[in-house]
Amino acid sequence: MKVVVKDSEGKIYIYHSINELITMLNAQFDLMNFELVEENKINTRTYKVTNTGNFEVALANDGEYGYFEHNELGDMLGGGLWFKDGAIYDYDGVPELPSEVVVELENRGVDITYLKED
Repeated sequence: MKVVVKDSEGKIYIYHSINELITMLNAQFDLMNFELVEENKINTRTYKVTNTGNFEVALANDGEYGYFEHNELGDMLGGGLWFKDGAIYDYDGVPELPSEVVVELENRGVDITYLKED
């Protein structure tokens, strides 16, 4: 959860959790000088997850993000996948996507042209 706080002088402070905010307030500030301005929950995504045999491949329903993870090695052989307009445009975690992951992306209708570029 992200918490944005404005003090009585108009300064804005951003905290990554309520606990972080409370710790900071108790340590440095007078609680009466703060007003909670905005509280945002981290965006949650739902995924369609498939298993290729060696990898779990998950694509978010929003079509913007996904991930892959090896069934035994976990995220040591895994990473993030980024999409725009139905096409993959970036990934991380490995120097080259495993072929099983590429085949699964293609089977699920993802444009993999980016992966074929030199």
